[in-house]
Amino acid sequence: MQDYKEQKYDAALDAFKQSDKKEPSFKAKYNLGNTYFDKGDYKSAIESYTDAIKRFPESKHQYNAYYNLGNSYYKSKDMEKAIDAYKNALRLNPTDLDTKKNLTKAIQQQQQQKQQQQQQQQQNQKDQQKKDQQKQKQSTQDNQQGQGSPNDKPSQQQPQNQQGQQSNQPPPRQAPSKPQNLSDQEKKDLLRIINDEEKGVRKKMRRDDGDGSLRRTKDW
Repeated sequence: MQDYKEQKYDAALDAFKQSDKKEPSFKAKYNLGNTYFDKGDYKSAIESYTDAIKRFPESKHQYNAYYNLGNSYYKSKDMEKAIDAYKNALRLNPTDLDTKKNLTKAIQQQQQQKQQQQQQQQQNQKDQQKKDQQKQKQSTQDNQQGQGSPNDKPSQQQPQNQQGQQSNQPPPRQAPSKPQNLSDQEKKDLLRIINDEEKGVRKKMRRDDGDGSLRRTKDW
């Protein structure tokens, strides 16, 4: 016990374990729980207090074990179990003010935790909705770009296509000019040009016929 008072917790643990091994007792397990608690090992403290309560239900110090068990759960931020432990302590000692105060604190902490959890859930929902909206917006933009690009090309090419169609079309007919009277010399020249052109066409047709017969391929 001297080691515990001097905060030599490792030595105190060894001493209490040896004592519990030689002669199991509520006091040994209770002191183990206190030592673990002061070391900050709340899990081991919970195990020691629970073991003391279960193995020695007739001890008159059970309410102290429940009280310390509640403190261990409180430090572990398990407010539901802390509240249960404090209530059990008050059933055994209804007038203990420290237990009442800690029970009140545990209830307040539990309410704060629930509020924080609700706020966190609401924030998570908002974040998720924001992400979904951003994805939907991006998807809409991608779809609009994907649909808009093909439609844009014809509008750009349309003038070119129209120009191409216009270039292939024959030029518009112009109104015939008013006929003019030819002189006698112009008439003779025009007749001579027409006769010369007819002679050239007939000569070319004969040459093409002869060449065509020579170029004919053999049938098998």
